[in-house]
Amino acid sequence: MIIKMLKPYLNLYTPATIGTVKIKNRFAMAPMGPLGLSDTEGGFNQKGIDFYTARARGGTGLLFTGVTFVDNKIEKHAMPHVPCSTHNPVHFVRTAREMTERIHAYDTKIFLQMSGGFGRVTVPTNMGEYPPVAPSAIPHRWLDKICRPLKIDEIHHIVKMFGQGAFNAQRAGFDGVQIHAGHFPAKNLKKRAGI
Repeated sequence: MIIKMLKPYLNLYTPATIGTVKIKNRFAMAPMGPLGLSDTEGGFNQKGIDFYTARARGGTGLLFTGVTFVDNKIEKHAMPHVPCSTHNPVHFVRTAREMTERIHAYDTKIFLQMSGGFGRVTVPTNMGEYPPVAPSAIPHRWLDKICRPLKIDEIHHIVKMFGQGAFNAQRAGFDGVQIHAGHFPAKNLKKRAGI
């Protein structure tokens, strides 16, 4: 009886591959807000390391971290709300490597979710005193403000930081990256940057 009930779901327990990354099963934990899981230098704190490791221990085949910024210069944010892979690269790599090594001990893979920032939807508590930025002068989602439009050189800087952030993710032992681009509409950025 139990086998008959589980039969439609047995595929969940079979391996899968994303590119060259082999995943032990098809259970994946989607990215969630990382509030409270990072420290003031943009790395993962002990609570964050323990949080993701517990999910690996539970048998999940693939984990996605919550949003990790690639820059803290163009759109400043009040840390420690979210990790930042380029703010203090040595610290980020050290704390993230401790986490990825513990996760890999359970034969689980982990991808780093990378973001250029929150843009027009920045929650005011994450933003601190800094003005919101966006691809153009558009209304902020939560505040009665118009966002400061990004300059073309700032767009190019953010693109460069994605590369640096991915390099730091690789050094830290992540198995892949996921690009979170929902807060900065790509077509607006590409159009303004001439890409």
